[in-house]
Amino acid sequence: MNDANNRRVASVNVPQRPSPWRGVAAFAGAAAIVAIALVAVILGLRGGQQAASPTATATATATAIPSATSSVVPTPSGNSGPATLPPAYQSTLGYSVVLPTGWRRSDLQSFTTPRDDPNTLAGETFTTRTPADEAEAMRRTDTGVGPALIYTANVSLYRNTRSETALAYAERQKAMFGLIAVSVEPTTVDGRVGAKTTLKFTQADTKTSYALTVADGDRIWVIRYFLAQPTDQVPAGATEEGVRSIVESFKFAR
Repeated sequence: MNDANNRRVASVNVPQRPSPWRGVAAFAGAAAIVAIALVAVILGLRGGQQAASPTATATATATAIPSATSSVVPTPSGNSGPATLPPAYQSTLGYSVVLPTGWRRSDLQSFTTPRDDPNTLAGETFTTRTPADEAEAMRRTDTGVGPALIYTANVSLYRNTRSETALAYAERQKAMFGLIAVSVEPTTVDGRVGAKTTLKFTQADTKTSYALTVADGDRIWVIRYFLAQPTDQVPAGATEEGVRSIVESFKFAR
């Protein structure tokens, strides 16, 4: 290759100048990729929110708590509120019993000071009979368990003249009122050592009642209930469960 003065020169490699459009194209491509990624993120966020919304709604509906009024227990009278037990009868003798509805303390058969027998200190009887019905039944009573004592509960206090244990006293007095003693066995009465005497009217009788005996220093407590023979008429409102529950509820005054 010759120059302008007809001198021979070697060929020279001159680097080519890069085209300005190449950088523009690269920038545009990168921007497009970023834009596509941004759109994908936005769409992903919207889809997540739409998917989460029904779940939240369903959860709120499923965990709804019923109204507390549905758990209220009605009283026997139908009024709202918790059921309550009958109030306890507090005796001046130093004990209490719970009287079911319809039961009352008998003024005619109860006494708190000795009467004919000086060793019988006090006694209280609980019945469902009206005072007039009770008075009529007492007129027909001779000895033993007469009409006035049928289906009654009784708490009696005796003088412990022999300083006996409850079991010894119960064994000696098991034939009281002319009843047949099925068994006499140790038991506890309101936390105190006592005896339980199971009783019935006749050998053929299928029903039994019982008496609880507790020694208290120089005194003896006897808590018992009476049923009736098959031929006897049960007083209105009296039940075996009711009369027995009075004896079972016996507690000493603290």
